[in-house]
Parts: sequence; C-alpha cells; structure tokens
Amino acid sequence: MMTPPMMTPSDPTGIIIGAVVGGIAVIGVCIGVAIVLRLCRLRRKRNRRPNQRRGVQDPALDFDIESRAAAERAAADKAAAERVAANKAAAKKTAAKTTAADKKAAAEKAAARLHAIFPEISEETLAAVLFQCEHDVDAAVSVLLSMNEAPVPPSSAPPASTLAPKKAADEKKAAAERAAADKKAAAEKAAAEKKAADKKAVADKKAMVEKKAAAEKAAAEKAAAEKKAAAERAVVEKKAAAEKAAAEKKAAADKAAADKKAAAEKAAAEKAAAEKAAAEKAAEEKAAAERAAAERLAVERAAAERAEDKVSHWRMALGKMANARSELCKAQDRVRLLAAVAANEDESLRDATKVRNEARVALVRVLEDALSAHDEGEKERRSLTAEAAALQQQQQHGECALTLAEQVWRIGSDGL
Repeated sequence: MMTPPMMTPSDPTGIIIGAVVGGIAVIGVCIGVAIVLRLCRLRRKRNRRPNQRRGVQDPALDFDIESRAAAERAAADKAAAERVAANKAAAKKTAAKTTAADKKAAAEKAAARLHAIFPEISEETLAAVLFQCEHDVDAAVSVLLSMNEAPVPPSSAPPASTLAPKKAADEKKAAAERAAADKKAAAEKAAAEKKAADKKAVADKKAMVEKKAAAEKAAAEKAAAEKKAAAERAVVEKKAAAEKAAAEKKAAADKAAADKKAAAEKAAAEKAAAEKAAAEKAAEEKAAAERAAAERLAVERAAAERAEDKVSHWRMALGKMANARSELCKAQDRVRLLAAVAANEDESLRDATKVRNEARVALVRVLEDALSAHDEGEKERRSLTAEAAALQQQQQHGECALTLAEQVWRIGSDGL
C-alpha cells in the first residue's frame, strides 16, 4: 500500500509583506501630496496678501484671515485623522490577512493529519468532515471512526497474522511523517509570525514617526496661525475699544446736554406752573374779596331793609297810637256830653262808657305794641352801634380779621 503524498501548506508571507509595503507606500505618497499641496496653498495665500500699514487692519480681512486659519487648522486635523485612520485600516487589514493565513495553515495541517490517519478516505470527504467539525481534529477523527465501524464479512477479512505487522509499520511511518510535518509547519508558522511581527513593528514605528511629525508640524502651524490671529485680534480689539470709548464719551456728552436741557425745561415748566398757581391764587383771592364785599353789601342791605322795616313798623305803631288816642278822646268827649245831657243810668251813656273803655283797652294794646317795637329797635340799635364801634376800632388798629361769613366761605373753598 502506497502512502499518499503530504500536503504542505502554502506560505503567505510574501503576500502579506507585499500588501504591507504597498499600503505604506500609498500612505507615504498621500502624505507627501498633502504636504506639497498645503505648502503651495500657503505660498499662494502669502503672495496674495496685501501689504497693509502697521496698526491699521480691516475687520473684514481679520475675519477672513481668522476663517482661513480655522479652515487650515481643520484641514490639517482632518488630514492627520485620515492618516491615522489609513494606518489603522492598514494594520487591521494586515492583521486580517495574517489571521486568514493562520487559519488556512491550520486547516491544511488538520487535513494532512486526517489524511495520514485515514489514507483510504478521499481528500474531499476529509475536508467536508473537517469543515463540519469547525476544523476540530479530534471531533473529525471521532466522526470518521464512527463512519469506519461498518461490519466486515469474515470471508473477505485478511488474516490477523499478516495484517498486524504491516499495519504497525504503516502507523509508525505515518506517525513519523506527521511529527515531521507538524515540526516543519510549526517552524514555518513561527518564522512567518516573527517576520510579520517585525514588519508590523517597522510599519507601526514608521507610522508613529510620521504621525508625530505631522502632529508637530500641525501644532507648529496651528500655534503660528493662533499667534498671528491673536495679534490681529488684539489690534482689532484695541481699535474697537478706542471706538467704543469715543462713542461712550460722545454718548455721555449728549446725555449731559440732554439732561441739562431737560432740567432747564423742567425749571421753566415749574416756574410757569408757579406763576400760573400764583395767578390762580390771586384770582381766587380777588374773587373771594369780591364775594366777601358782595356778601357784606348784601348783609348791609338786608340790615338796612330790616331797619327800614322796623322804622315802618314803628311809624305804623305811632299811627295806631294816634288813632287810638283820637278814638279815646272822641269816646271821652261823647261820654262827657252824654253825662251832661242824659239822665242817670241812661242806656246811651252806658254804651258810650263801654265804647270809651274799649278805646282805652285798644290804646293800651297799641302802646304795648309800640313799646315792644321800640325795645327791639333799641336793642338792634345798640347791637349796630357796638358793631360799628368794633369796626371803627379795627380800622384804627389796622386789623383785617374776617367775619364769620367770610371764614365759612374760606373753609368751603379750601375743602374744594
């Protein structure tokens, strides 16, 4: 029985090295192109920038410079981030390729071991069983042993004495070949892993150096742009502060002038209001004086009317007194005449005597009424005499006391 040839796994080291070197070359070319473009752009901007006098800046230009600096910083940060992402992607791709190569080598190694153990089974069957067992050699061996446990007819089975030495020799040879293949595969795998690790370390170191250089360059450019922007911003802030101070000074002067004008207008308004109040007060006092004079005149007129009424009543009383006296005289004359002519106890004499007595009573009543009117008139005369004396005394002493009616009117006007 011939032993089938061992399947040696293919060496993926060259493919991995080529991929890593190609990725690094592409990254280096991208970085170089970005740096060249950046330098050309900065040179064009520097050539286009106008020469301005020192200390005089245009705010629009300052804003444009700040925006360009911010855009450049953002572009530098974006380029650095893209480089880092590219390095990470290359490392990830390299790790994926290494993992795939390791998986492929392990699968080929497992297939070689299964073929060495079961040479009578085809390679397709072994690969299918190994794939179903997820490249687990022990599980695949168990499955294949269960498949090979089919019963063999006694007539077709060779004698045990002839098969045992040959089977032992084949197993010994297969075990030696497996050991040699495992040793060779382990050595190749270790060499490939060491080579991949060295290349990865070199690539990582180079990427780190490039990243550090790019970061330092970006930081230097950023610091220069920030310094320049800070200087320009300081000039703009100084100019803005001067303009603000001038505007505040002008606003303060305008406010002071407005306050002064408002104070003058307020003083004029207050003066006009005071004059108006004084005029109104004078008008009120004049009206009050006129009302007091009118009231005084009305009181005097009422007093005169009352006095005239008293006088008329006194005259009427005197007329009544004269009439009563004349009637009494007539009644007495008749009584005397009748007393001299008539007899005693004459009826006409009695009537005349009665009329005389009634005339006497009437005269007495008229005299009483006249005396009463005379007493009231005397009392009023005395009151008027005393009031006239008091007014004359006040006039002599210069007093201007208000009368009761004037005081009442003044209290009412103050309340209103």
